[in-house]
Amino acid sequence: MDSRTIKSLNTLIKTKTERMVALGKQRTENEVRALKIDGDVRLAANKTQLIEAQALNDKLEAETRGATEGGRKATTINEFLNGVKYIFPDTAKRVKLYREHIIRNALAIQTQHLFTGKAKVFLKPKGQNLTLMLPTDVGYALPDERRLKTKRGASNPANPSSAMARHVHEL
Repeated sequence: MDSRTIKSLNTLIKTKTERMVALGKQRTENEVRALKIDGDVRLAANKTQLIEAQALNDKLEAETRGATEGGRKATTINEFLNGVKYIFPDTAKRVKLYREHIIRNALAIQTQHLFTGKAKVFLKPKGQNLTLMLPTDVGYALPDERRLKTKRGASNPANPSSAMARHVHEL
């Protein structure tokens, strides 16, 4: 073999070796990318499961909180109704008394808000109309009659519960 053939064979061997190294490197990089993508997919799936589990936990917690609060309210109502059972044997009268009790408590809280500066007073541009808006966070929901608007002198003193349940008063 002459030197030219040896040189040619060395170049060929070197080129082929470089190609094999490059292919090996490319395969390794592809495997790393595939493993990274697989890991990212698994991470996303785990995040989805975590979010779903958190949402379920929040829902169950809210249901438990609501059931607990509802149970407390039911117990309170039951104790009140049983406490006045001997004074008012008629169930309808006891329920009416409880409702009036709730309305009076709400009115007391609204009055407290009014006198502690938590109420908002708005003067209307037409005439001397004055609207008092009392905070609604009184602890118990009031019946819809609290939203009634009345004119001066239109309140009915014979029906104190409807006057107490008003939420917006126009003077």
